[in-house]
Amino acid sequence: MNEQKTLLIAKYAQAVLNSFKKPFSYDDAQHCLALAHTLKKDTKILFFLPLNIINLQTKKEVIKKLVAKHNAPQELENLFLLMLKHRRTTLIPQVLYYLYQHYLKVNNIEPMTISSSHKLNDDELKTIVQKLEQQTQKKILPTTHIETNLIAGVRAQSNETLWEQSIAQQLRVLEQTMNHEG
Repeated sequence: MNEQKTLLIAKYAQAVLNSFKKPFSYDDAQHCLALAHTLKKDTKILFFLPLNIINLQTKKEVIKKLVAKHNAPQELENLFLLMLKHRRTTLIPQVLYYLYQHYLKVNNIEPMTISSSHKLNDDELKTIVQKLEQQTQKKILPTTHIETNLIAGVRAQSNETLWEQSIAQQLRVLEQTMNHEG
């Protein structure tokens, strides 16, 4: 994505955030993300929205229903209308995703997939999350996943962090050490 487009997306996102009467919450961010996924998956909505043969009132009703269906903040209706007026509806999913990412960044939150060779119980997950929070200095939002090819271990991965404690990882380190010495 080019720098000008990124700046434009950020400006639309900031305009929406400035219009909020209440603080932008984690639920708001989650609803923005869900709406962004829907719009990326169902491209017909953003294709038909700008067409001149559809009157403005109908467009407003569609936008209102779409936002309500996702329990998204009502302030997004104005974003849709503004971007429609500016003929930039194709950027709406990116602005919504930006809002989600912005919330995470401002609140020092890192979503992380925690993969394990077996199902983790609540105490094990809590211990792993605490260790990751200490190491990253961020609040971790865990999603768990069972990965059978991990040999007796755990791997945590996000866009910024990779942490692994497994026999497979220890074997890789041992192999690398032996290759460098050999």
